[in-house]
Amino acid sequence: MNSRVLLTIAAAFVLTGCRSDALRPSEATPVSQNLIHAPSLHRGAASAIATITRDSGGPPTSTRWLIYLDGQVIARIGKAETFTVNAPVGQHILGVEPDAKIKVLQVINTDQVFNAGHHYYFRVMYTGSEYRIQRTMPSGDTR
Repeated sequence: MNSRVLLTIAAAFVLTGCRSDALRPSEATPVSQNLIHAPSLHRGAASAIATITRDSGGPPTSTRWLIYLDGQVIARIGKAETFTVNAPVGQHILGVEPDAKIKVLQVINTDQVFNAGHHYYFRVMYTGSEYRIQRTMPSGDTR
């Protein structure tokens, strides 16, 4: 084989490893309680439940990702981890970005309306070109 073919095969393996693979929340490891920074999110009659799960794949780094609710960090999540919080009812913005010392990427946001008594599931992923947080089904399948 010539070096061009070997280089192409090696590049394909590297790029394939960068894409995320979806997980069900039940397959993921719970985020350590000391990495959940959501003291203001308390259970109440007017609250919803949000379960956020990070995919098992992604860029070859051990960097945790910051999860935001309305601009405030609510958790630092690692690969194949999940956490559940009580979310206030109403229109909110969820965001994600790598927890890097040098901020080179912008926070990726998504709008979400939380209704009282409902349970919402979100997938945090890397598409091969961008970070993303999006609503999913309890099975981990994207809508």
